[in-house]
Amino acid sequence: MTRDLDATLLRTFVTVVETGSVSDAATALHRTQAAVSMALRRLEDEVGQRLLERSPRGVKPTAAGSVLLPYAHRLLDVGLAARAALNAGDISGTVRLGILEDIAVGHLPHALRQFAASFPRVALEIVVDTSPALSQRLATHTLDFVIGDPALIR
Repeated sequence: MTRDLDATLLRTFVTVVETGSVSDAATALHRTQAAVSMALRRLEDEVGQRLLERSPRGVKPTAAGSVLLPYAHRLLDVGLAARAALNAGDISGTVRLGILEDIAVGHLPHALRQFAASFPRVALEIVVDTSPALSQRLATHTLDFVIGDPALIR
């Protein structure tokens, strides 16, 4: 009998690939490095193939890992969408977010996909600017949240 892939193991795998290291993934997932490594081993045992190549420069997917990665993203996104559909009527409106460019070009697209799947009735307005400019907009209530340099935000 074929078993379904465990979403927790897939999320661990995706996070390791996205962060490029087991230690950074452990931090992002609020788990220990040992727990992340064990989850990766369990997933590799489950699929019967090595999924990650480790080197001093970090971690990258093997050929098999590259095949699994888009499926893992889709499975996780479907799980988020299902959860959102169950709660869809509860949350709606607009969130105005200010963010630094360095952050916006990194993991923001993936985070936005997850947010949109989880909260389909919430519109996001995103402003990319410097910390002082974002701080000013926050002070004048034209932004709801700001992700910037805390030393430069009032």
